[in-house]
Amino acid sequence: MINSAKKKLRLLGASEQQIAQVVSSKKEMNSFPVFSSAEGYVTTTGENADELSVREGMYLNAGQSIVNIINTQQVWAEFDITQTDATQLKVNNLISP
Repeated sequence: MINSAKKKLRLLGASEQQIAQVVSSKKEMNSFPVFSSAEGYVTTTGENADELSVREGMYLNAGQSIVNIINTQQVWAEFDITQTDATQLKVNNLISP
């Protein structure tokens, strides 16, 4: 039974350290933090941009999206510039607003 619970925690994204902490505490835990393997900014998936589509205590289905993570490591942008301004653009130039 313990091995089954550990497997479920791993599938939820719990680290081995978190699992060991749960086992060693010998206490029931109602929640624990799960960290994303992706870097970026969390945005909502719902129609209302100010609210997350998930609440504490909700049940989730496997594969259900609850947030979007916007990765800022690579950002594509399209610009309309004049030909004279184009000569001033160089790779890795900082673009200020």
